[in-house]
Amino acid sequence: MAVKNIEYRRPTPEDCAYLDLHLRQADRDEMAAAGVSNTLESIIRSVENSDDPMAVFGDGKLALMFGVVEGETEHVCWCLGTDMVDQNKRQFMRESFRVLSSLQWRYPLMTNFVDVRNTKALKWLKHVGFEMDGPWPVDSGHNFMQIFLRGNNHV
Repeated sequence: MAVKNIEYRRPTPEDCAYLDLHLRQADRDEMAAAGVSNTLESIIRSVENSDDPMAVFGDGKLALMFGVVEGETEHVCWCLGTDMVDQNKRQFMRESFRVLSSLQWRYPLMTNFVDVRNTKALKWLKHVGFEMDGPWPVDSGHNFMQIFLRGNNHV
């Protein structure tokens, strides 16, 4: 059944714990390949370090969290989701365009790295306008693509 109501709010510690328990397997695998041993701690740290993190709910259930950690010249964007995102691709794709358009006015360059095995995420990122470079090997032996999205104010 399609999500009828999408809401945004700042994540709470309870939201972080819920996401940790319901994290998409591809996101969990990617975090492990990046050397993250405690996903809950990483989620909390990402929320705390982000300028304006958001929890996104579909019909009252947490679907995903995202944020941008500001840097001097480039800003690290992140997004972690539950299976609800895959089950409601169309609605969340529309929301993605709207949110990213807003973020592009704020940040001149957003970047991160995505495990090449996370094919759904890479397909979505390409569809919403991210450019990619790589793959680049990491210490775990896995390959990651660097993703980046230039802002509307980037020269």
